Amino acid sequence: MPNSKENLANQMNHLTVEDHPAVASELKSSKSSESFSNLFSGRKKLHHKLKELKNNSSEKLEKSNRSSLLSPRMSRSSKGESSISSDNSPNSSSTKLKRFFKNVLKPPTKIKHSKAKHEKAATSGASTPDFKQEVSDGGFFGADDMDELIQKYGIPGRLLGTGAGGSVSITERPSDHKMFAVKQFKAKSDRETTYDYRKKVQGEFLIASSLTHQNIIETYDLIEDGKSFLVVMEYIPYDFFNLVMSGLMTKHEIACYFRQIVNGVSYIHSKGLTHRDLKLDNCVVNESGILKIIDFGSATVFRYDYDNTIIKAKGIVGSDPYLAPEVFQTKAYDPRPVDIWSIAIIYCCMALKRFPWKIPRSSESSFRNFCATPNTDLDGNYLNEEDKAKEAKIQGPYRLFRLLPQSSRRLIARMLELDPPKRITVEEILDDVWFRSIDYCHYEIADDSQSSNNYRLVKTDDHQHHLVTDDDEKSDDK
Repeated sequence: MPNSKENLANQMNHLTVEDHPAVASELKSSKSSESFSNLFSGRKKLHHKLKELKNNSSEKLEKSNRSSLLSPRMSRSSKGESSISSDNSPNSSSTKLKRFFKNVLKPPTKIKHSKAKHEKAATSGASTPDFKQEVSDGGFFGADDMDELIQKYGIPGRLLGTGAGGSVSITERPSDHKMFAVKQFKAKSDRETTYDYRKKVQGEFLIASSLTHQNIIETYDLIEDGKSFLVVMEYIPYDFFNLVMSGLMTKHEIACYFRQIVNGVSYIHSKGLTHRDLKLDNCVVNESGILKIIDFGSATVFRYDYDNTIIKAKGIVGSDPYLAPEVFQTKAYDPRPVDIWSIAIIYCCMALKRFPWKIPRSSESSFRNFCATPNTDLDGNYLNEEDKAKEAKIQGPYRLFRLLPQSSRRLIARMLELDPPKRITVEEILDDVWFRSIDYCHYEIADDSQSSNNYRLVKTDDHQHHLVTDDDEKSDDK
């Protein structure tokens, strides 16, 4: 890699935009800010300490409680772009989500395993599994035994990472050596009831497995083994956080990833859902440079089919630098503008290699300066002659936007609008002139058939993707 670790550490040494060279010179006194790298030091160290293979043999598994399996449809839509179903039947995706999240709290009811029923639902092309109204005590659709599950996905091995929601390991299926990622959910806390814990885990799986888009991680199965829940997903090798931290991304590569993230969020919103925890850590990239959004543990429904009522979200969810300011200011808020704000912060992180601020609150100087009454427009022209004559210190959003590529400034400014109702919507982003001009990597159908093997990768001529892993970074340190 062209950048040494020391140079990279110096490049990312400062966290906020106030410490950018173009801004720091204007400040009367500079305050030391937390390093972009140090903010995630625990996470980076964890990634650099890959653990030994888990001793998870078949003998141990046979002694454990019988598992249950919750699978989405086996037949997925062949289209990579969003295909929105308007089915209003009792089995429609939206109807099941509504039934699941709005059900009346009842004692858990164990549902009889029905492998035949699962296979019938899968081959019929149903968009989501047929969920019962109660939260399952033993699973919705079960495998005959744990051996069947091991044969399907293999035994969890190398640890990829650990987060607030649990840990993720790699499995390799012996039959064809296909790799899968398996997330083991964090154990139930003492403050949670068993019912609430099950509802949380199964709700996350239900949302993730109902989404089919090339920029969304593919989620296959939910497995319950005793008190443990594991969700099986496609394995994507490159951590987006590491790619940004590498310092190798070009402006065209950044724009490509930006468009892919927006496309994925557009699809999520089209399903009446919001993610609410969009950040570098919740994106991964495959070998072709296709970005995928992961981790739907904070996702929420904001609208159901044939119902225009917006369901507001509550609570502060996510990581501080990516949060929209309204989550601190109101008890209930429309979660869609929150996602838009987070995408803009991700773009700033890619372009600047630092966060604009540590947290969007008035106590944070960087954010306070962003919120100040502007004395320039987005092109840097002073708004009055007096400020121009004395070359007054720049105030307001332009302090941040002048550091971004000029072509992106107006769109990012609309995404970081402080007033949520005035913030640009994802539909308006898709229609933005600069956004539509971005060349981006994606899959498209190669012909008119419905086979999932007829995708072709569309690459662009203006950039290539710099794909690095933790192992690559460690080898550079030697």
